[in-house]
Amino acid sequence: MSCLRTPRHDDIHVTLAFDEVWDQHEEDSPHDLQAKPTVLNNHICTVANENQQLRRQHGTSFRLTNFPLELRMLVWERSLPSRRVLRITELPTTEYGHSSGRASCCCVYPPVLLYVCRESRKFALAHFKLFFEESFGRRALFKPTYIRPKLDVIYLDLDAYDEAAYGYPELDEVESIAVRWKDRAFHKIWHCGWEREPYFAAMTRLLLVTKRKRPYPACCCATVELLPDPDGQQEELEWTNFISWNKKSGYDIPNIQHIEVVVENFIQCSS
Repeated sequence: MSCLRTPRHDDIHVTLAFDEVWDQHEEDSPHDLQAKPTVLNNHICTVANENQQLRRQHGTSFRLTNFPLELRMLVWERSLPSRRVLRITELPTTEYGHSSGRASCCCVYPPVLLYVCRESRKFALAHFKLFFEESFGRRALFKPTYIRPKLDVIYLDLDAYDEAAYGYPELDEVESIAVRWKDRAFHKIWHCGWEREPYFAAMTRLLLVTKRKRPYPACCCATVELLPDPDGQQEELEWTNFISWNKKSGYDIPNIQHIEVVVENFIQCSS
């Protein structure tokens, strides 16, 4: 189990002490050079002892294994990330030095709890599920990704949603799906053409991304957030009626309970 320790700012005394001792002996004669290593070692030992005393006075360290299981579980629970937006997008690809179309990708850092200790990893695996273990098609750049299907948002920043749903059936477990808004007639969210085949079967929350708050470079590892659009009431009403009409027409529609128009806000792009 790793130790948790507060930051220390006292190690700089070692460098300062070294410079001070060196300055004191800078004008020494050649006969005194042999004594310098001994003097420096003595001063380094003195400063090291002082640093150790400072760490006892100002530093606090403890082992989580010394705490009851209930407290450790609270620590792991508070360490879980909040709701994440996992963006699936398309990027241009090259082959033999020439443009070869576009490839879909999704890149998200794994939860830190997976790497703290065995207990934290077991706790994390009880909340996360591994998605995208197998790539779909030669133009897919997915990496295995840990997702909480009941909490995290899958943002399909794509033109063809049905391809992602067909290639990755595990998306049927995700409850919150975000899509780029466009004319309703071109949306293929839960069926594909004449095949009334349900996609995203577990979806209960549909987010419609109307615009980007600010442009950002095309990259696979872009971290984004979805913010409510105060001007989206009309689109939300239209989509509610559209879904209702599809249900009456006999389509197998997921049990969508919440529709919200949102704006995409870029946070950072990590390599």
